[in-house]
Amino acid sequence: MTITEEREESVDFSEPYINAGLALAVAVDNDDITGVADLEDKVAAVQQGSTGAAKADELKAEGLIDDVIYLPHVNDIIMNLQSGRADFMINDLPVTISYMNQQPGIIKIVDDQLQSESYGFAVRSGNTELLDKINAGLANVREDGTYDEIMEKYF
Repeated sequence: MTITEEREESVDFSEPYINAGLALAVAVDNDDITGVADLEDKVAAVQQGSTGAAKADELKAEGLIDDVIYLPHVNDIIMNLQSGRADFMINDLPVTISYMNQQPGIIKIVDDQLQSESYGFAVRSGNTELLDKINAGLANVREDGTYDEIMEKYF
């Protein structure tokens, strides 16, 4: 889960396990949008409740985009891009890359660092026993090289 100040009010987070960002992506045949500067009068598709949705809301409030469509799943977002209902999507970079690796030729990233974010494991507030175990496990996989292997393979 992306670590945000708002979320830290209701859960405790482990040490970050990946630093990521948000990706701006479009349908693979869209050559009109190459970055944030091209978003005027465009419609975003985002996953409801996500940091991508928060970024789209920010861009809309600034007058940089026309509208935002909130959807429950990434596959719904992709369908809205393909149908032309939305012009672009804002989503977590690792999730977007993973989708592109599994379904090549459907979307492409045109801006991959809208903002930097860290992911952590969320646990119930005050559950320090579980949090300590998770942090110890993260430290172990970093020390023995497993973390680097996973990052290389998937990211």
